[in-house]
Amino acid sequence: MSNPIIMLAGLPGTGKSTIAKRLEDRLDYDLHSLLKVKRYFGHKRYRPKQNRAVLQELYERTEQSIQRGKGVILDSNYSTQVGRQTVYEIAKNYGVDVLVMECYNSEREAKRRMRQRPTSDGLVVEPRDTKAYDKIAQRWQDINQDFQLFQSVPISYVRYNSETNYLQEMQVNPKVRQLVDRIKEIIKS
Repeated sequence: MSNPIIMLAGLPGTGKSTIAKRLEDRLDYDLHSLLKVKRYFGHKRYRPKQNRAVLQELYERTEQSIQRGKGVILDSNYSTQVGRQTVYEIAKNYGVDVLVMECYNSEREAKRRMRQRPTSDGLVVEPRDTKAYDKIAQRWQDINQDFQLFQSVPISYVRYNSETNYLQEMQVNPKVRQLVDRIKEIIKS
């Protein structure tokens, strides 16, 4: 049995990339992020027409990691069920669990973090304009609904408040219990 996929979801500025890096360093999982793939392709700014190729590359990398027996951390906002569906399908095809880790904090803190991000080095970077937060927040779909829509996939769900450094268990399957406990240790350290 392969390691579960850890899918980091959340609005911009909620700490997804920060916790992803901490998890990658401590869990020996492969980290694949939408931003890294866009930079790999040399994208200078966000363009929706590039999404198909970027997502295809992201999910090919995910499958390659799973085939090598590696755990995977996916870092993107995953704001909609459609966006999360592909990850669930990959997990189902390979017989692995998905641990959705929703990162959140106050809107004020998220927008403060966004404004403090580095400026572009010539390639696309994380958004600094807080309008991106508002846009994604408007289309956000509750992760709890995924349990009804994707019943054939073993999904576990935790919420991580990056402001208070608190991990709340929403629904944790026994097969990922050890991983969730390990993540709690990482968060505390």
